[in-house]
Amino acid sequence: GVTGRIRQTTGGLAIEDLRLVNGDQQLSIAGALANDESSPAADGIVVRAERVSVGGLFKILMGEERVKGLLGGEARITGSLADPLVTSRFDIGEGTADGVPFRSFSGKADYKSGQAVVDVALEVDESARLSIVGTVPVAAAEGGGETPLNVQVSGRIPNVAVLGPSLPWVRDLTGAADVDVVLSGSIEKMLATGTAAMQDIAFRVPELGAKYKGLNAALRFDETVMVVDRFVILDEDGNQLRMEGSLDVLASGASKAVNLRARADEFILLRNEYGELVVSADLTAGGDLVTPNVLGTIRVERGRVEVDRLLREFVVAQGYIAIGPVGTPPPTKETDVPPVPKMFVESAVSIELSLPDNVVVRGRGIQTEEGVIGLGDVNLTVGGRLSIRKTPGQEIALFGELAAVRGTYEFQGSRFDIARGSLLRFRGDDMTNPTLDIIAEREIAGVDVTVRIRGTAAEPILTLASQ
Repeated sequence: GVTGRIRQTTGGLAIEDLRLVNGDQQLSIAGALANDESSPAADGIVVRAERVSVGGLFKILMGEERVKGLLGGEARITGSLADPLVTSRFDIGEGTADGVPFRSFSGKADYKSGQAVVDVALEVDESARLSIVGTVPVAAAEGGGETPLNVQVSGRIPNVAVLGPSLPWVRDLTGAADVDVVLSGSIEKMLATGTAAMQDIAFRVPELGAKYKGLNAALRFDETVMVVDRFVILDEDGNQLRMEGSLDVLASGASKAVNLRARADEFILLRNEYGELVVSADLTAGGDLVTPNVLGTIRVERGRVEVDRLLREFVVAQGYIAIGPVGTPPPTKETDVPPVPKMFVESAVSIELSLPDNVVVRGRGIQTEEGVIGLGDVNLTVGGRLSIRKTPGQEIALFGELAAVRGTYEFQGSRFDIARGSLLRFRGDDMTNPTLDIIAEREIAGVDVTVRIRGTAAEPILTLASQ
């Protein structure tokens, strides 16, 4: 239940014994604050929490109740509404994160004149503690100056599963991590020094349908630059992705230098209801972090595309939904505000993609938005070479052909063999909408029947012929 009263007066704010109670959970707020120094002085406001469940709050914020625990603590607000002074302490005990228990997440935080002094720690057990200690700016400095920052993040977590809820796209996180990093400078020009390491990290990415393990990494922070001394990760089959290089992630100007190389050997990128993708690759990224230049090669070691499911994602209500432009749209007539720059607009890309006759394209009950009669079922193996290209200021383009190696096509109960050499041709415009030239043949009672599919993936044209 809720009791209490809130009053806004000409002199300030008064809260009279406001209580929110649910069983043994209680949140209470009481006291008064003046508007500013010219108003009559007030004693301040006290906020107390007793055994408040954080699970529901986490579910509201993140959509899932991945953290549980009971919150207790107190915050005292004095001064005035215009210039408040805050002292607080809190403790979340009896907690779990993704089902892994932790002893406490506790600490204190004080606020004065735009800065917060924090001393908080996550304690999993006697050997596992992660702490954040220092001064954090909350508001910009007066006069437009830089707001000083000095925070140390340090500790070791033998089981990083407790950090899983902070990564909403990850499940089943395990492994260990060490961090010892000092953040200094200012919010406007942040600097970082120290190291971070990950040992035998494993996790699952549900959206990709993929599991990864053996992530071992050593990162070094040198003011604005993060150096990747080592980064190795294995897919569920034990195949490796390696990365090394550096990123100027904290540079305050528009330019943030990047120099990275990634190499993969038969690495699983995708394994879900839309298909499977296993690649070997050697890619480099240089130039600027916002507009990197990417070049290299990718070889598809194994691929599978569930075309019926993908078409259902793109054929929506009024028809085919094309991918929008990568570039920055021009300003509208209604506003003179320039558009926000987008990443990769000025990037250059040159990647050669090889598919050595091993990509399976299949679908059942393929249907377009206008089709009264379905296009049937297809099971096709293709191969070829494609080029992914982009020049600065232009959109990404895909060029090349995929040719049929073997396959079958079933239409209205009749099964056809797909002719070797049937083509999917990418013209450099919409990469999700290739041109089709597919021929399927079958002999029925001594008559040769041919089905030909032309047009595009979005608007295919089907014709029947016999002789």
